[in-house]
Amino acid sequence: MRLASRNATMLTGLIVILVLVGSLYLSLTASTGLPGQSFRTASADFDNVGGLREGDDVRSASARVGQVRSIRFEDGKARVVLQLDSGEQLYEDARAAVVSRSALGQNFVMVDPGAPAAGELAEGGQLKDSGIVSPVNLDQVLSALDAPTRKAAAGALREVGSGAAGHSQDLHDLLVVAPDLVADLEQVATALAAESTDLDGMLQQSKVLAGRFDGRSEQVGRLVRSLTTTVEAVAVDDAEPLDATLQEAPSALRSTSTAMREIRGPLVDLDAAMTTLLPGARSLGDATPALRGAMREALAPLAKVPGVADQAVPAVQDLSTLMADARPLAATLQDTFASTKEPTAVLAPYTPEFIRFFERWNSADQNGDKSGNYLRIALIIRPESITGTVPIRDPLVHRRPYPAPGTADSDRATDLIGGQS
Repeated sequence: MRLASRNATMLTGLIVILVLVGSLYLSLTASTGLPGQSFRTASADFDNVGGLREGDDVRSASARVGQVRSIRFEDGKARVVLQLDSGEQLYEDARAAVVSRSALGQNFVMVDPGAPAAGELAEGGQLKDSGIVSPVNLDQVLSALDAPTRKAAAGALREVGSGAAGHSQDLHDLLVVAPDLVADLEQVATALAAESTDLDGMLQQSKVLAGRFDGRSEQVGRLVRSLTTTVEAVAVDDAEPLDATLQEAPSALRSTSTAMREIRGPLVDLDAAMTTLLPGARSLGDATPALRGAMREALAPLAKVPGVADQAVPAVQDLSTLMADARPLAATLQDTFASTKEPTAVLAPYTPEFIRFFERWNSADQNGDKSGNYLRIALIIRPESITGTVPIRDPLVHRRPYPAPGTADSDRATDLIGGQS
């Protein structure tokens, strides 16, 4: 029993050792493919392979067809051995190139298999030079910049990375529309490359503009969020309303331009009117405190207005009835006033005399004598009282019967025979 248990333990240990050896073998040979898998090889010489490493992809028409088996230097060139799938066909005019997958130094080998008419390439054959463009890595690009520029670029990348955190969906949406943006960027780049473009001045203005936003990130964020809401509202129904608006925009702009030209004259007049109104507006502003005080003090009287108005309703109704009854009299009054127009015009110059007459009448009526007599009318007989009945002018008359306006007080004889100076 004890012997059987010992044999089982030894068998288990042997199996574990075999598994470990097999795993170690697979880890050492996995870069060349799975054990027992068939493949073919080819080689290519390059002046520069950049960051190409063993195990990197070999692609044909962007599809992976193998991997880089080894890289060694011979005769001043880098000989790259390519391990290709067994079914991959290569011909005598096949070419290879080292292509950058990204600016971060990731490369792969792109293989052009050639044309069947050139004949099949033998196993391990040499691919021809295809005018390879050496891969350009990010560190090579940055090395062309001076130290302050590299530092600023690094800071910009950090800020972009911080801003992009948590916005994966937004980045996805950006990549969806990226093809259209690239076409627009191409036109922008063409315009910037024109000789008439002041690129240096534009960059200086951009720097000034960027400085305006310093310390205003929160306000800009609110603005962008509001802009997003606006854009989403404009894009409703696949932007059909916006498209219809843009279709109508040219004619609307022409009409607007005509209207703006026509409104220029009224605006000039409005400017003159506003200039004229400016002193009055200033005076109104100066009077505002007094007006405010009057409005505050008017609250109590105005509170009584509704009661007074309610009490005035019957009187207003009676007045309405009276005005309705007096409507036929209006025509008669109009004729009467029209007939008095001429006498009124004749008597109008004598208005001072009429006023003086009533003033004197009032004075006589107020100042009485000791007997209580306030007014006494006596008939004064003068020669003209008798001679005036004869249709001949009396040379001894002391007053004119119809003195001119303003001469009644001074209309009297200055000598005994009735002469006047």
